[in-house]
Amino acid sequence: MSSLLRFFFDTLRTQIHTENLESLLENIMRKATDTFPVSSLRFLYNIGDELWEFSLTPQGFRRQSLQASPLSESSPTTAESNSVGAETVIPLRGENDYQRAYLVLSFEESTGEERKQEILEMLDVLFTTFLRLYESANLSIIDELTGLYNNRYLKAYLEQESERSLRYHDFFSVIFLDLDGLKAVNDNYGHIYGARTLKEMGALLRDYIRSSDVVGRFGGDEFIIVAFRVKKKQAKMIAERIRLRIKDHLFLQNLGLNLRLTASFGIASFPEDAQEMEDLINKADQAMYRVKKRGKDGVECYSEEDEKED
Repeated sequence: MSSLLRFFFDTLRTQIHTENLESLLENIMRKATDTFPVSSLRFLYNIGDELWEFSLTPQGFRRQSLQASPLSESSPTTAESNSVGAETVIPLRGENDYQRAYLVLSFEESTGEERKQEILEMLDVLFTTFLRLYESANLSIIDELTGLYNNRYLKAYLEQESERSLRYHDFFSVIFLDLDGLKAVNDNYGHIYGARTLKEMGALLRDYIRSSDVVGRFGGDEFIIVAFRVKKKQAKMIAERIRLRIKDHLFLQNLGLNLRLTASFGIASFPEDAQEMEDLINKADQAMYRVKKRGKDGVECYSEEDEKED
């Protein structure tokens, strides 16, 4: 048992700082199902006030947001596993012993009771360790409101990616976007509704970008997308699709408001426009402000004209 757990922990420590929750969970859950006689495995995790289900079934790995917990009201809230129907539930506690996750699994029919208990103990230790390591590693790099990466992480990541791309002659683009009209939401409905709007915006961006890209909240109502191996022309197409998606989206539907908002986008590419992190962000920002000056709700790429306008 100790050697098996050590193998899992080594995997955790080498990946916890380099992968997001979804990809890391998929790797660990696949290793668990390959090792143990488990026919299905689900990880339920509270992100903000939403419950997300990450599941591994014979059909593959998937993520979905749940309106309410699929666990019954009698589901366990202690650190002991319990059976709900054909599934076994393991409550997991994160930082400060806060209840925020459950592991739900089904065993293969031939698995004996003694073997089940041994597996449950190992999975409890493994996933509780994963949860606490993940939360500790990400506490300083995740924007609490939107669940996206924060300004600190974006800058560090862009600096690292700039150095890597320069060394290997690679390329990427930065898409800088500002949510138009958030001030009006705050003024007309209050800052709580504005915060809800930003949170909804974060979920929209997270679900719409490619898995290879990085998205974060730069500050206020500004967001950055780092699109890997994407040159300026393709980045403009990506930004235009996201712009239309935002424009068509009804914000705060669950609160009965059905608000329509737009966004302004600016794009700068590495190494064409800049090779330093700060310069790249500033030039994407300059292109975005050109959109703002021309009426908002559009996409512009950085050009030398931006320097002249400054």
